[in-house]
Amino acid sequence: MLKDHPIGWVGVGNWSIEYPAYHNKIIADKEYDDQVKLYQLHNDYLEIFVSTGIIGGILFLSFIFFFFKDCYLLLKNQDFKERNPVVFLALGFSGFLVFGNFNYPLQVFVTM
Repeated sequence: MLKDHPIGWVGVGNWSIEYPAYHNKIIADKEYDDQVKLYQLHNDYLEIFVSTGIIGGILFLSFIFFFFKDCYLLLKNQDFKERNPVVFLALGFSGFLVFGNFNYPLQVFVTM
């Protein structure tokens, strides 16, 4: 799907509309048929790249890079006294990124 729409992308939230045209293209998808409809990819990074194309994927990855770069620079600065919130924010964001590999936290929010 990304190969067919690298720049023009399929649009945010349109993966479930585009997937039926691709589900048997490479290997037979035993989970998908006329009865079962898949709504999200189980990997947020792939869904972001497919939905927004190369440009959106690069912007997303650059956001992650600059977030951790700024956290590192804040922690490296000896004059900065509020280290604990930065460490916990970076650890929480890291956990969110790991969770995004196996699920779709950007689409389904956890209720408390």
